[in-house]
Amino acid sequence: MVRRAYAQRSLFEVLLPDGDKLWTDELRTIDELLDDDELVDLVDAALRSRHPLSGGRGRLGTPATVVLNELIHRFHQGPARELYVRYDTNQLEAPVAYAIVTGVLDRKAVPAEVLDHVARMIRFYEERASDAARNE
Repeated sequence: MVRRAYAQRSLFEVLLPDGDKLWTDELRTIDELLDDDELVDLVDAALRSRHPLSGGRGRLGTPATVVLNELIHRFHQGPARELYVRYDTNQLEAPVAYAIVTGVLDRKAVPAEVLDHVARMIRFYEERASDAARNE
């Protein structure tokens, strides 16, 4: 049976009622997402659509807020982490140029002065991409 959230407080909330003051900004953002009723409603509706009778019958399933938390965690540990690792550098010219060439950044949305500054790196990555395409 689908449910929106757990009905009772967690042990963490009971033992450390002011524990949210220890949270990082990232955890606060995640908590705000989990409190977003529209978003939780979307997850809840998606869970209910999988099995039409799951809204009122069967064993209790994972609450929609927990499913949403898991989706956020998967993104954070997957694609978001990959982007962070790939582009985490003090020298941003190469990653910015690469992101433009590969379409991660829309070239039209990048200010002209930035495009001018990374123009050599953009040409480098474009040549590299065309060489790779020719060798395939």
